[in-house]
Amino acid sequence: MPPIARSFGYRVLSHTAEVIVEIRAENWAEFYRQAACALLTVHSPRPANGTLRKFRVCIDAEGPEEALVSWLNEIIYIVSARRCLPRKIRIVSAGSNFIEAVLFGAAFGREGGIMKEVKAATYGDLKVRRSAHRIMARVILDV
Repeated sequence: MPPIARSFGYRVLSHTAEVIVEIRAENWAEFYRQAACALLTVHSPRPANGTLRKFRVCIDAEGPEEALVSWLNEIIYIVSARRCLPRKIRIVSAGSNFIEAVLFGAAFGREGGIMKEVKAATYGDLKVRRSAHRIMARVILDV
């Protein structure tokens, strides 16, 4: 499982109270992985060297928009409520309306963690589009 690293499968556009994230990938597993990487980039993580923790995430939704928002909000919950910063993401299976993944991350306290809090992924102007070779979406994150 590859570590989370700088990638070109997403773009981050900032605003005062929100950030727009554009995601693009060739398949659903990579799409959800890129979405997670974009979210974690917005969090502007500081080093988190606490105990390694494992989280299993299973999303089953009505459609791709609901799956994407649920996926991102689950990661936001892990970061803000569980105080753990995902460092590796393993997508077990994924499709347009479901994802099963395992996230590995380090717990953080005052010394590490995030510099910018993301409060939620929203449905505002959200549309997941699939073309012959690519899946694309723009999602607004409340910060």
